[in-house]
Amino acid sequence: MAEDESWDCSHLHGYGIPDHNPSRLQSIVERVRVDLQKRMMQVPHSEVEAKAAGFVRDHGKPVELAARIQEGMAARDGWKVALAAEFKRASPSKGDIAPDLEPAEVARQYSRAGAAVLSVLTEPVWFKGTCDDLLAVRMAAENRPAILRKDFVVDEYQIVEGLAYGADTVLLMVSILPRSKLRSLLACCRRHGMEPLVEVVNEVEMQIAVSEGATVIGVNNRNLHTFELDPHRTDRLALLAGSAVLLALSGISNAEEVDRYAKIGCHGVLVGESLMRATNIERAISGLMRGCVASDVLAKVCGVTNVEDATAAARAGANLIGLIFVSKSKRSVTRSVAAPIIDTVNSFSERAGIIDWSDRSTTALRRHARRPLIVGVFMDHSVDEVVSAVRDGIAIVQLHGQEDAAYMKELRSRLTTFIVKVLHIPPAGSTGVDVDAFRAQVSDVMQHADAILLDTAVKGESGGTGVAFDWTLAEQVARWAPTFVAGGLTAGNVGDLLKRVRPLGVDVASGVEASPGKKDVGKVKAFVTAVKAA
Repeated sequence: MAEDESWDCSHLHGYGIPDHNPSRLQSIVERVRVDLQKRMMQVPHSEVEAKAAGFVRDHGKPVELAARIQEGMAARDGWKVALAAEFKRASPSKGDIAPDLEPAEVARQYSRAGAAVLSVLTEPVWFKGTCDDLLAVRMAAENRPAILRKDFVVDEYQIVEGLAYGADTVLLMVSILPRSKLRSLLACCRRHGMEPLVEVVNEVEMQIAVSEGATVIGVNNRNLHTFELDPHRTDRLALLAGSAVLLALSGISNAEEVDRYAKIGCHGVLVGESLMRATNIERAISGLMRGCVASDVLAKVCGVTNVEDATAAARAGANLIGLIFVSKSKRSVTRSVAAPIIDTVNSFSERAGIIDWSDRSTTALRRHARRPLIVGVFMDHSVDEVVSAVRDGIAIVQLHGQEDAAYMKELRSRLTTFIVKVLHIPPAGSTGVDVDAFRAQVSDVMQHADAILLDTAVKGESGGTGVAFDWTLAEQVARWAPTFVAGGLTAGNVGDLLKRVRPLGVDVASGVEASPGKKDVGKVKAFVTAVKAA
């Protein structure tokens, strides 16, 4: 008996440890079981079976998952893998993602853009999903993608329930199922004309999935017991998948990652958060699957002074979050105050260690900034101070003072970090700028910097003035060098700027504040949305 139990359960987290504390995943599954028992008492299995049979009668049998994925690999010119696009309002690791989005509208956009699979989270507590979301997606989707019920499936009831609400397939997680239960759930799916997506996170689980006959396997790059993200987990397990159709799941946000998964033999990728945060979903999918990201404008929220505002900016989709280490600024932070902010943003970005800036091109910056980066703003600090602060987890250095060529040359010799140098422009209506002299200044700065930032010069102020300059000069400078534009920007005028200028990025501080150093969450969301929509 003990041998049988070991065969059945030895792969489960904590098996055989008497004082094992349940992981977060195991706690979630326990809550799912409790909620499931309540539903089973309210709606008996026989009623769910009847509802499922009725749905199939009225709307047709489930589509074949593997076939849809194979077809999806050629859904659009230039695609190398199929896309499984996910609808989820929230997650345990990120909190709210897009709680107000309508599943039907998202389903239409996903399917029009070529997604072969639409994944729908139906777990209500941590992911804020429902079976009604599943049904809405199934009824609204165009071009008939496969509809995946993504939940913590532990009972046949959930499979039939998924079918009753329009699912073509369900997720089966090896990490929460004894081997015998996995086998019975696979059989249940197939009796109902469904082929499940079987999820694994390590070699043992992959071996179990293959030996139990799974034909579609997904490798979750996130270990839900620890919530640790390892983007190379799929790379290590791909060779063990045999003839199964293979998908990479979780943590995928840019075209380079998609291309890497294609090269190791994946047939598809599952992407949720980055698409749910996108202002233009179809454009985001094109950029993800084709690599069309050259025109993306980065949104920088500067002058952040606390963890709450940093979190709000990250959730809103800001690419860059600026911390000002300038004591005379109304938005100044010390390194001790900055530390938890940096940790929060880097945790949100699931970024460990220092970024490899061996490539400091604008393409590389956009790739890294798909997940928010910390910008440290310095003004006439010593090189030693800047170098020391960067070790705290700062990804980009912004120089806001009188740092000359010799200073920047020394800084560059000691840091590979992306460097932005601020150049000041008189306010709109002031005396004009000598364009030739300014171009020469830009050329000199770019000998050692990677980009420049144009901001309004106001006597006695060091940024965050809320005053704009004449954007005519910005139009020219953006053609000379990678350029950020700041100065008096708000959600109301940034779209007008971006109709005239296509800079590398835009920078806002006072334009999204309730008071100096305190952000207005609504204004932050509106600004980032306006940038991404332009």
